[in-house]
Amino acid sequence: MTTMPIFRWLLLFILVAVTMLMAFLPYMPYYVAGQLWLISFIAWPLAVVDLVYALILLRKGRRAGYFLLLALLLCLPCLVRYVPFGIFSSDDKSSSDLRIISWNVSNYSLSEEILHNSTDFIRSKNADIVCLQERPHNNLLRIDSIRAAFADYPYMVVNIREDEVLNLAVISKYPIVKAYTQYFHNSFNKFLSVEIDVEGRHVRLYNVHLQTTNRMHDANGVAEGGSEYDILTKNAIERNRQAEILKGAKEADKRKIAIKRTDQKEKEKENFTIICGDFNDIRTSYAYRTLASGMDDACQCGGKRWLNGSFKPLGGVVKIDHILCSENIKVTSYESIDTEWSDHFMQYASFDMR
Repeated sequence: MTTMPIFRWLLLFILVAVTMLMAFLPYMPYYVAGQLWLISFIAWPLAVVDLVYALILLRKGRRAGYFLLLALLLCLPCLVRYVPFGIFSSDDKSSSDLRIISWNVSNYSLSEEILHNSTDFIRSKNADIVCLQERPHNNLLRIDSIRAAFADYPYMVVNIREDEVLNLAVISKYPIVKAYTQYFHNSFNKFLSVEIDVEGRHVRLYNVHLQTTNRMHDANGVAEGGSEYDILTKNAIERNRQAEILKGAKEADKRKIAIKRTDQKEKEKENFTIICGDFNDIRTSYAYRTLASGMDDACQCGGKRWLNGSFKPLGGVVKIDHILCSENIKVTSYESIDTEWSDHFMQYASFDMR
């Protein structure tokens, strides 16, 4: 066998192996997937290389190219999450009965002017529910100031323990029936779970902030150490673990509804679920795919642009903030809105639950 065929087979083996790892990433233990975090970032370049090399092999009459196409086919469910199907349909906001804004406010830069200007903009979007991540500590910007800014939103809940950073809030025009806060171990990261009565239909909403990608202090004020790669790996593992906890909480809440309600129509009224917030991860990642399992992505279903980014420091093309909804909710529109008030884009989505 000549050197060239050996190289081709070696390249084929590597491409198939890495592509299969990408396909089966969400089925691995979270700590194993965390070690492979880099694979999710090369998913699209890998898919392009797979397709080109498979076509080259097939053109040369080598059936081995079909193995690469099969591996690529297994990756399609995660790759298709980037396709904005909203470009094939017109917005139908007239049929929307719920509008949500999810936004990492970056502490409002500790500015009441930014708080009021951004609130005026949110009001102009006619949002029914507003989910805030990285709300400033009460000592730096009073919760009462936020309540006053959202004076026409009568319902508001915040996390029960006021932290130095990464505080959350859910603000609603509709009654908030129940709420609880889940803190992740040894971390400021958390999610806020609320049950909202939307004209007789109960929506379970999870507002979340998952582990960041870079160097941070833990809840005890201890700074992370190690190389940048080690820190990224450690944080990916922690982010995956947090996603598993949130998924478990969502499934537990769903089981409680099933036990509490025996009538099928009553179950359907309470079986609406929305997860939104700062996931700190992209759509091919383990954390996202764990939370998005069995859910629709508002950006995918209602988005109009291919590059619906959400994080400005990464050029505004990388999306780490997401809105997911249960499949019984129809997404009628989605926008990723660039503003001057935060380093994160504002996520807006409208839904039809009828």
